[in-house]
Amino acid sequence: MTRSWGRNDDVIPERWSGALDDPQRLYYPSAESAFSLLEKLREAGRPADERERGILTAAVTALERWVERLPGATGPARTLAVVLSALDRHDEARRVLAQALREAFSAWGRRQVALSQVRLDITREKFAEAVDRVRELLLREPDEVSLRRLLIEAYNSWITSGRDVPEASGIAAELARWTDALTVRDRRTLVVKAVLAKDRSGLDPVSATRSVAEDLLRVCTDDPDNVVAREQHVAALYRHSVAVRTRMRSTTGRERVTLGERLKAVRAQCADSATGLLDSGLLTDEERREQIRGFLRAVRPEEPPEPGAGRGGPTP
Repeated sequence: MTRSWGRNDDVIPERWSGALDDPQRLYYPSAESAFSLLEKLREAGRPADERERGILTAAVTALERWVERLPGATGPARTLAVVLSALDRHDEARRVLAQALREAFSAWGRRQVALSQVRLDITREKFAEAVDRVRELLLREPDEVSLRRLLIEAYNSWITSGRDVPEASGIAAELARWTDALTVRDRRTLVVKAVLAKDRSGLDPVSATRSVAEDLLRVCTDDPDNVVAREQHVAALYRHSVAVRTRMRSTTGRERVTLGERLKAVRAQCADSATGLLDSGLLTDEERREQIRGFLRAVRPEEPPEPGAGRGGPTP
């Protein structure tokens, strides 16, 4: 059956191509307990105990038989890869998917395997590889929304890992081609997360806080409507002022004078950024506005608060 399908894939309707590629009615009963457990593991990620591991391990043997019985159908192989990945047997899962890609009879099946490879790369924390795979898929389907969402998921997982975080400017440039509201929102969020997750462990506190503020300023300059970036820029300038003031306490002479001048300049920048954000109309949530007012009061304590404003926020 699968050999005949392979010879006639171009004339088989897509709905039947998908059913032939993943005939779950055939192999589902042999791994029914594992299927139920996999739904649970979408949230948990890993089996909770030896009983659950035993269920998945038993399913591996059953699914391997179906992979052999249905060459060219990628569904059993893709399911086997998910089970192997849940058992932390990532290298085996990678080999299963590579073989499935080589043997797949339909374009639909090859696409599904490629998507499974992306998700496996994310699980294995091979984030650069995951992003590259999604880029290849987007070359063929540039307007496919699900691929766009998968690219954003890959970047978000990469940033959250904190490992070799990609540059915010690169993320912004890659996602800039899509202008729908959801993608724009996610692009702005990712860019800010990338800046904040960047490794600055080799810098002293003054240099590190200054670096964050400078990176966020570039984001704000490139995209003035990124309200989250502007909020974080105000907070970063405030943290930089605190670091400078802390350093001043342990210095004397000319260095103290220099740091004092720096502190005055940073406080002025923080006040300008805070005032500009409050006056822009971009920030409408009252709780978030009060946080910005708190930073403003901290760097300009001599000035009265806005009429009716609370007294929350950081202390000077």
